[in-house]
Amino acid sequence: MIRPVREEEKMQTYAKKKVEIIVEVALAKRMQETIEGLGAKGYTVFPNLRGKGRWGERSKSGVFGVFENVMIVVITNAATAEKILEAARELTREGIGIAYVSDVEVLRDDHF
Repeated sequence: MIRPVREEEKMQTYAKKKVEIIVEVALAKRMQETIEGLGAKGYTVFPNLRGKGRWGERSKSGVFGVFENVMIVVITNAATAEKILEAARELTREGIGIAYVSDVEVLRDDHF
């Protein structure tokens, strides 16, 4: 039988923002440098994205994957997330890309 969790046993979580940015691989390095420069403690990059949207189907193409899309995921505080979103908006004006933000809860506040 599973017993209910007592209040003092509940796990502590911390509110953060998760920013997800999808850009062409050619813009990824610049976005990563911007994220670091704005104070985020880290990010994760998911390569080789494919999908379909406003501009049609996107996937790794060409010998060197120059039209490949990547996703950069950042978990940070609200102020830094806002700055990253603004930078992503500016960067994606030059090429294909989208960015969005969501609320998340993390276990280790000091990591973000």
